[in-house]
Amino acid sequence: MSKRIEVSVVAFQQGELWVAQCVEYDIAAFSKTFTDLPRAFERAVAANICVNADLGREGLEGIPAAAKRYRDMFEASNYDLRARSKPPQAKKQPVRIRDLRVAEAA
Repeated sequence: MSKRIEVSVVAFQQGELWVAQCVEYDIAAFSKTFTDLPRAFERAVAANICVNADLGREGLEGIPAAAKRYRDMFEASNYDLRARSKPPQAKKQPVRIRDLRVAEAA
């Protein structure tokens, strides 16, 4: 896959787990710690890309947007983690989290 996918993600705590929910695609991941959450999300996106490839689709084609409540949580959050800390410039990644915001679970 040569085209980079940029997504917005809302993170929230649900019980003892942290959840990362993509806004543009209905892809979610969970982790026991907040620091492990981005890697868990990357694995979830990679798994979806692989399943799509098996189905003859490219990238995240055909995966619907997340439910409106997650977009609302994302928009209501004023805590954008990416705006506060620049990630190190590593190799080009096929998926980039454009915005990562922390919100209260609905």
